[in-house]
Amino acid sequence: MKKYDEGEAKEGVGAGAALAYANTNSLTNKDILEAVELIIYSM
Repeated sequence: MKKYDEGEAKEGVGAGAALAYANTNSLTNKDILEAVELIIYSM
């Protein structure tokens, strides 16, 4: 993720890291959707 934040990695790296994080932390699709919606609707 560090390289992604610095702009040195491709878009898919962020998505892959997000999926790995979700899997490692036993997050469900519902958990992820709720977190994304919270961010979107608070903008």
